[in-house]
Amino acid sequence: VGCGSGILSIIAAKLGAADIQAIDIDPDSIAATIENSERNKVAPFISSSTKPLSKIDQTFDLVVANILSHILLDLSVDLARCVSPEGQLLLSGILQDKAADISFRFQKHGLLLERQMEEGQWVAQVWRRTP
Repeated sequence: VGCGSGILSIIAAKLGAADIQAIDIDPDSIAATIENSERNKVAPFISSSTKPLSKIDQTFDLVVANILSHILLDLSVDLARCVSPEGQLLLSGILQDKAADISFRFQKHGLLLERQMEEGQWVAQVWRRTP
């Protein structure tokens, strides 16, 4: 979610993921993701679109979003909804002073915080859908 250049989708494909949906609100990001996935020979595994997260009706074993905290909060219902049972949600782009707000919100959506990593002022969190 928020695929940007497609780097996370490309890495996922190179690590063996075979059904990757890369979405972004910016058409230029979609174009970059397509170009970069072709350049890295993983295009068959990645579908890219500007389809809103709210319109995606699938669940996924892994959902990744590297977006600023206020956007993660705005998308929290749909991000949580897209995580399959026992699936994981990886959130990054969180400033340290917003991590508690993110944790509070995502716990309300039936997710369990498994791990939090910090580097400087930035935080990444790994969540799991609880059965």
